[in-house]
Amino acid sequence: MRLRNRQSYITTLPEGEPTENQAPKITRWVYFLILFSIVGYLTYIGYARLTQFHGRGQVEIEKTIISPNHGGQVISLPLKTGDFIQQGKVIARINSSANCQQKTTSRLDKLELDIQIKKSQLSLLKKKLSAEKGTIGHQDIRRALEIDRSYSKGSDRFITELSYKIDALNNEIILEDEALKKLKKESALISNGGCQDELIYAPFSATVTSISHRQHEFAHRGKPLITLIRENAPVQIEAFIENEYSIYASVDKEVEVVFPDGKSSRGVINEVMSSSAPFPTKVLKDYESVVSNIEILILPANKSEELIWRLYDRMEVQIRGIK
Repeated sequence: MRLRNRQSYITTLPEGEPTENQAPKITRWVYFLILFSIVGYLTYIGYARLTQFHGRGQVEIEKTIISPNHGGQVISLPLKTGDFIQQGKVIARINSSANCQQKTTSRLDKLELDIQIKKSQLSLLKKKLSAEKGTIGHQDIRRALEIDRSYSKGSDRFITELSYKIDALNNEIILEDEALKKLKKESALISNGGCQDELIYAPFSATVTSISHRQHEFAHRGKPLITLIRENAPVQIEAFIENEYSIYASVDKEVEVVFPDGKSSRGVINEVMSSSAPFPTKVLKDYESVVSNIEILILPANKSEELIWRLYDRMEVQIRGIK
């Protein structure tokens, strides 16, 4: 029997390493990332509570409610929400009740007297403003010498407040002048002591935001009929904060405003109001204010911020400020 030897070969090449599974590493890094996120979030919350005060509020654009002077059926109301109307346009016609009592003369006299009083007040405020501005040169010297900065700031604030009061009185006089013209028109329509159809005129150029009645419906005296927002109507935020933050909320302090869509803006506290008793709960649609002892009114920091605020009328916002 023959035996044959087979040739054998020895190799020194590396055999390689098994493929490593990456899934456990990825899972481990995901866990670490989640843990770091939680720790970072808790750290941010703690830092924010130590350095910031917060609250919530609602954006409010000044609105004017138009109501009929006499109850009656709505004969004409050619408006819809969103319409822009010009000053002096007839916006509604009301069929007044047959037994209504006209007191046009006394109302005209009272309105004319109110206008005269407000014009006198306006004249006095303008004199005060002129006198205060006359001291600006003296204040500039005090600023340059750094004698009394607090006095200078107080004077500037006083001038600003006077300007606001003058603007407000001017607006009131304009509205009452329009009401006076309206009464005179109504007076001219009255015949034989009876009531004529009531014509409602637009007191100023404005946008219609809501209509409470439609044609042929009965509109009650003094009840809302049309709601208007006049051009360049003031906008502000009515906000509420907890009592513990009252020491941090001061007039002229800048705060951050966060809108529902996450966009942020800047505002300045214009007024701080407090009471020994909590404010009553205020419910407006889906918004419910915080029951708190501290209420603050916030104005836009500048014109560009004001334009942003006008897009969020009646919406809830978050307020944040530095302690």
